[in-house]
Amino acid sequence: MRILNNAWKGIKSLNPEMFEKKNLCKYVIQHTIGTMVIHAIINKMFLNAKSDKLAKANSEDFKKLFSIPSLKPSQKYEWD
Repeated sequence: MRILNNAWKGIKSLNPEMFEKKNLCKYVIQHTIGTMVIHAIINKMFLNAKSDKLAKANSEDFKKLFSIPSLKPSQKYEWD
């Protein structure tokens, strides 16, 4: 559970706008499909890890991971 909490804190620190109450419906990450994907990826990473670094990862580590340029969208998508 600590791993998931740290992952979500890392994501939130990158884009706090996604977590503002007024924006909850605008970002896929806040919908079931978004949370399922994040949790599945972290689970897969944990199961396939060759070391215990992921188990010890803090929110800053996840912030660095999710800051990788190739993981960022090339444009902002909004639903209205």
